[in-house]
Amino acid sequence: MSVSLFPPSKFPGIRILRLILNKSKNRKTVTVRDLAERTRVDKRKLYAALQILSAMGVIKKTRKGRINVYEFQRFRGDLLREFLANKEVKSVFQFLFKGIGVVNKLARIVYKRRREALSTKASRVRCILEFGESLKLCQKNKQYFLTNKGRRTIFSMFIEDVYEEISREHQNPNVKIGDIREKICKLLNVSFSEFNKGFLKVLRFHKGILAFKAPLFDESVLKEGIKTSSGILHYIQISSFKWRV
Repeated sequence: MSVSLFPPSKFPGIRILRLILNKSKNRKTVTVRDLAERTRVDKRKLYAALQILSAMGVIKKTRKGRINVYEFQRFRGDLLREFLANKEVKSVFQFLFKGIGVVNKLARIVYKRRREALSTKASRVRCILEFGESLKLCQKNKQYFLTNKGRRTIFSMFIEDVYEEISREHQNPNVKIGDIREKICKLLNVSFSEFNKGFLKVLRFHKGILAFKAPLFDESVLKEGIKTSSGILHYIQISSFKWRV
């Protein structure tokens, strides 16, 4: 199923997204007219909200005669997870993690291959960031930046992605922390020590990540792993993914 892009419009608010999903329970399809009657929300905001849900893969727009009909595809009840599964969102938050918080700069990077005005690209990015704000992933001062929750969430999401990539490549559920660290440091522009600190924090809240100590200790194990008071953490398994849909 192909999904649309985030709309180049103001984020309508998370309350409206939740209202649409709540009012559409047990329904396979909805129309804007039907939703407007059920929710009493302005149609422009409904259109923007439906475009966002379409970009997230929750709904798919089709036509029935002259009327746009929105078919529900899947929704597991977690807007944060559905939001972060989107490729546009991942890209925006990857570069936000790197410290790029100016909307126009993000727009040029994320949509560099897309032929449209910079102002339109920037509006798409702004919609994503406003959604992120409503989920407490980021804040805006003069420019956008990640909250503590945002940094922890994005960091753990990329750990999952990199783990899955390496695990599939080697067909082995046991992946060395050093191999994950090498890729994450490049993807998120962090140092080895920053990775180690962030990884230990993630272990406290992500119960699906299981870290194992090295059975033997030598110089290479110390270099590849993370030293703790109880030993050297050397490799991980992920028993359940927190950010998969």
